[in-house]
Amino acid sequence: MKVTFVANFMNHHQLPFCNEMQKLTDGEFTFVAFEPLAHECKQLGYEDMNALPFVIRAYENEKEYNRALEKILNDDMVIFGTCPDEVVAKREKTGKPFVIYSERFFKKGTYRRFIPITYKKIYNRLLRYEKSNASVICSSAYLPYDIKLLGKKFKTYKWGYFPEAKRYDDVEQLIQLKHPASILWVARFIQLKHPEAIISTAKRLKEDGYNFKLTMIGRGKLEDKMHNLVSRYGLEDNVIFTGSMSPDEVRKHMEKSSVFAFTSDQNEGWGAVINEAMNSGCAVVASHAVGSVPFLVRHGENGLVYRSGDNKDLYQKIKYCFDHPEECHRMGREAYKTMTAMWCPENATERLYRIFEAKVNNAPEPVYNDGPVSIAEVIKPKYKGEKYDKIKG
Repeated sequence: MKVTFVANFMNHHQLPFCNEMQKLTDGEFTFVAFEPLAHECKQLGYEDMNALPFVIRAYENEKEYNRALEKILNDDMVIFGTCPDEVVAKREKTGKPFVIYSERFFKKGTYRRFIPITYKKIYNRLLRYEKSNASVICSSAYLPYDIKLLGKKFKTYKWGYFPEAKRYDDVEQLIQLKHPASILWVARFIQLKHPEAIISTAKRLKEDGYNFKLTMIGRGKLEDKMHNLVSRYGLEDNVIFTGSMSPDEVRKHMEKSSVFAFTSDQNEGWGAVINEAMNSGCAVVASHAVGSVPFLVRHGENGLVYRSGDNKDLYQKIKYCFDHPEECHRMGREAYKTMTAMWCPENATERLYRIFEAKVNNAPEPVYNDGPVSIAEVIKPKYKGEKYDKIKG
């Protein structure tokens, strides 16, 4: 079976999935890049993976664009991520199956469905294919809700991003060697990531007498403001700013940290950093509004979920991890299992490939009850009340 994945550019979050698909298709897999690696990614030290041999760089010249279009029109299955609407429309005219790979539409508010230009963009991206041979893989748990608000019906599958799932020879040693009372925060210093939320939590922890370290990795326009906030709160001995780091360096910090704080709001479509933190055995304390959280985090089992924007709730749940170190370790172990047994590139790609086989051959699809490629139900992007207010175990 020939499979093509169309997106803006190749990155390390997509590479493990692509490598697995290469194996399953016996090398009949192609990635089509419509953009060069983003400048911002280069600044963060990301490798330019558009140079990989299975990547067609459609942006380079007409010859490469035509090579890409031939794959899009003729291959058995095509996955469309971020790309020109015109190429999706051309695939649709062939009658062959394809899937749309998307985060949620209404990150900035569901009222935006009433804005004509926004609706037009979503129509051209997805809605026009409601009656076509198309389905949707969701890189946000809240995408099916947005589709329902628009009055449309598609078959929607749980999906996401799949960075490398590392396997450790001694998981217990990984957990036991984590620094006690250590918090890691990794993101750009921008508004939607809310770095001020974890610094506010650090202030309360210090006021309550906790001895801890908070490491913040990243750069951004709010960085100077956060430095000033740390100074104003007298947190210089507790908070470490590292600047930008390579993905490998970030992983090393995750392996040493007991708690990973994920403070983004609803504008965070997925946030692959959560995959990496859970894979590293961290107890994740995550905002409920992040698109990956309902798929990945089982509250009180493999992490904790707090109400987005509620700094008191964030503080209480990190405090719980500090007050109950064995529970913190247990959630870290379960997080590791989630990433290596269920939400790993190998399992996800195998499942998606079997779904593709069924669609291409017009055969019954395999049914998965949970995890990647299980049916993504409609979930309202609202806090679940007692489900997340109480901690299991």
